Amino acid sequence: MTRLAPNYQVEVDNFSSQAFDEIAVAFTRHSTPVTQILNRYNVPASSVVSFDLGPCSDVKQYAVSGIVGGQRLFTTGNVEADPVGCDDVVTIRDRTAGVQAERARR
Repeated sequence: MTRLAPNYQVEVDNFSSQAFDEIAVAFTRHSTPVTQILNRYNVPASSVVSFDLGPCSDVKQYAVSGIVGGQRLFTTGNVEADPVGCDDVVTIRDRTAGVQAERARR
């Protein structure tokens, strides 16, 4: 029986008091030079959304952004994908200067 390689998962935990019109993940793959974007709309405060970026070994990098009223409130910037872990968590928290995102590998 052949085992399929795992897919790269990015979980966004919105532990802030801010609701987002959109959480977007832009990512690139080794096999495709074109940036792809996945979106989740109407993400309430204190919620979790997950993104499946496809085969783990093919994901090159990604960036997560939170958007309200057409304005980007935060971005992780480009994150190099971890070909071993394949399971990252981005946590959004309240800060005095607005919301802030932190990334951790599981």
